[in-house]
Amino acid sequence: MPPVELSAVLHHLQDLPTVSFHTGEVLLQSGKRSGKLMVLLEGRVEVSSEGVVLGTIETPGAILGELAALLERPHTADVRAVAPTVCHVVDAEPILRGDPVLTRHIAVVLAQRLDMCTEQLVSLRRKAGDGTSAKAFDQSLDQLAKAVLFGGFA
Repeated sequence: MPPVELSAVLHHLQDLPTVSFHTGEVLLQSGKRSGKLMVLLEGRVEVSSEGVVLGTIETPGAILGELAALLERPHTADVRAVAPTVCHVVDAEPILRGDPVLTRHIAVVLAQRLDMCTEQLVSLRRKAGDGTSAKAFDQSLDQLAKAVLFGGFA
């Protein structure tokens, strides 16, 4: 079954409520349960965990808070606006239960992340076994972090 086109997902979501965030404002806080799911419309956010910046996201349609929503647990990362940012913000449970378009989009994003992580893990294993330089190993870790965060939207 082919994935839903991103433009179709954004069009489908156009009537959902939006929230604007100022630079520096926290969208999601690690260790807290928000019960919210966010879809980035514009702007840029930084994702960090335990004080380590994992990357930034600025692709419209990027999903924020999906792991906590699907696993029914607190957020595992802090998400902070690093530029003025606008997101659709919805209560996660009802939208996941009642919106097959968004739920499928989330499933595709997560599958892409898993696929890219698998590729990066294979690459890291090969580099670890052949004595590759620390710089190349660090670059592979960066690619793995991007795969975890962005999936097919890097």
